[in-house]
Amino acid sequence: WRRLELPMNEQFARSLFHLAVSKHRLGKLAEVEALFREGIALMRRIQEGPFHRLSQGLVGYALFLIEINRFDDAKAALDEALASDLKTYGPDHVRTAATLDALATLQLATQDFAGAEASSRNALEVLERHAKDSGYEPELILARVQMARIALALGREDEATALQSGAMPDLERLFGAGSAEFSDGLCAGGRIALARGDAASANDQAARALA
Repeated sequence: WRRLELPMNEQFARSLFHLAVSKHRLGKLAEVEALFREGIALMRRIQEGPFHRLSQGLVGYALFLIEINRFDDAKAALDEALASDLKTYGPDHVRTAATLDALATLQLATQDFAGAEASSRNALEVLERHAKDSGYEPELILARVQMARIALALGREDEATALQSGAMPDLERLFGAGSAEFSDGLCAGGRIALARGDAASANDQAARALA
């Protein structure tokens, strides 16, 4: 694209986001931020004001920032994304819910458990109503696993167990038993089992996740 000097347009910005997410998932963390920042800057030039494509890039960037413990920067990106989604879609929309679930990820990472629960429950309520009709079933299942982690952090082990165990068949169906998402679900189950004092189950799930 650069070599042919094609237009620096929305399609190119979206390609930058896709490449950034791919490198993030491959663990090439040193290459991720520059791609997100270039894509975000280009999206800002393309359109002023709330723009759903910009919001999606900001959420991906925020999730990367959370992983490298840059929580203040992640919060700024998510605040902008959420404000944009609320103006573009309103509160009862799967895109807004997905951004709220990303905010819950940040709040859980910073041990704001009450905030994480509020964000996650809000996201889940919307996703439960609209996910299947909107093609957001994967986001719904991941949000349930997220809520399981939050419930565990709040000491509600029964709720955490129900959410995690209920999500595992769908994680396998939607992502596959060899996926990072399925492994994350197993890790959540292992933490719940450990909190319950069931070391054998915790060890089993951790070993399966590691494999």
